[in-house]
Amino acid sequence: MQTVTMTGHRPEKIDDPVWVKRQIKDALTVPLVPNFLVQGMASGVDLWSAQIARQLGILYECAKPWAGHKPRKDDQKLYDEVLHFADKITNVNEAEDYPGPWVYQNRNKYMVQQADVVLAVWDGTPGGTANCVQYAVKKNLPIFRIDPKKKIRGWYANRPV
Repeated sequence: MQTVTMTGHRPEKIDDPVWVKRQIKDALTVPLVPNFLVQGMASGVDLWSAQIARQLGILYECAKPWAGHKPRKDDQKLYDEVLHFADKITNVNEAEDYPGPWVYQNRNKYMVQQADVVLAVWDGTPGGTANCVQYAVKKNLPIFRIDPKKKIRGWYANRPV
C-alpha cells in the first residue's frame, strides 16, 4: 500500500485553483497511484485533495491539527463533507481550544511519518508548506512538487529548503 501525504498552500496563495486541482488529480493518477492519502484539513489544497481522492476512489485520512479545529466560514460545507466521507480521522492534538501555532508543525510531522511519498503544492516560499517539505527531506521521503506560480510539476530534488 502506498500512502501519500498532501501538503500545500491555502487558496489565497493560489492564482489558478482549477489548474492546481487538475495537477493534484493527475499526480494521484500518475505517477503516484496511492492507496491512501493523508491531508491536514486546512483550507485550499488539503480539502481539495481529500475531495479529489474521494472522486478517484482513494481512501483518505483527515489529520486534524487539534480536536477542536474548525474550518474557515467559506469552507464549512466542504470541511464537513471531507470529514463525513473520511476513512480515518485523527486528532493529532486532543485540545478542544487552539493550543498555539506549534500544533501545525506537529500535524505536519505526523502526516510525514505516515507517508511513503509527499505531494506538495508549494511555490518555494517560506511557511507551513515549506516546513512540511523540509521535514520530509529530513526523513528522506520522495517529494512530488506542483509549483502553482511557475505552473510546473515534477520530482523535487531532496535537499534542504
